[in-house]
Amino acid sequence: MTRSAFKEMFMRALKSVKLIYLKGDGITHAILPDGFGCFEEVFFKHVYFEPERIYSADVVIDLGAHQGTFTVYSVLNMKPHSVLISVEPNPKTYNVLLENIRLNKQVIVEKGIKIHMINKAVYTSTKFVRLKLTRWSETSHISAFGELNIQTITLREIFSLFQHLRDPKVLLKMDIEGAEYALLTDKQSLKFLGMCECIAIEPHGDLNRIKEALEHLEFRMSVHNMTLEPQLGRKWLNYKPKFYTTIIATYRLITSSIAKPKITIVKTERQ
Repeated sequence: MTRSAFKEMFMRALKSVKLIYLKGDGITHAILPDGFGCFEEVFFKHVYFEPERIYSADVVIDLGAHQGTFTVYSVLNMKPHSVLISVEPNPKTYNVLLENIRLNKQVIVEKGIKIHMINKAVYTSTKFVRLKLTRWSETSHISAFGELNIQTITLREIFSLFQHLRDPKVLLKMDIEGAEYALLTDKQSLKFLGMCECIAIEPHGDLNRIKEALEHLEFRMSVHNMTLEPQLGRKWLNYKPKFYTTIIATYRLITSSIAKPKITIVKTERQ
């Protein structure tokens, strides 16, 4: 049985569940039933940035925020009076993102974090595009065959949200299901990416195209291949609700023992 077939089987067991409220390690986090991968990548594996790196930033930008997992991770690790910008085009996942902001409102207020939540798709120009809704919530993407008409936002518009800051350290996470190629081949977008202290991109497709585009930024670049080990299943058992985390722990144990799935992240950093 393939990994996708295993996922289908386990998700079938959760078909009546609309939203999960994970609780554990001092965290309450709303996730979609199929959004467990985001959670373990960010909270268990720290695939984008370690907590110390988040704390060093003045501005954190989450492009492709999905259900808000990296956004919440950032809120918990950011220093006081920082700026957080989260961009997510899918209305369904954006609503979960908003729920997670609500759940973490106290931390946000205590730290004085300035938050911008944007229900748009990042792109090279301001216009309307089509969003293709896929079976799995993590893989919705811009497509000419998309069902939803959504507005875009440019990096210029995003960076204008913190133009009052002087020489801010900007961290940018990008997981935008293939739209990264448009940004990385657009001169105006590259100009703003070049202002970042560090960028972490989850690539979709040709890795060499991303590496070639990032070379123009003259940053130090590295490629990280991180394995999702079967042992991650044990971490899930520290969380509630048990009916859900037991299913996910079993899924991780089986699929990672057979397929040894990996996450690839491309990182650039100022030299």
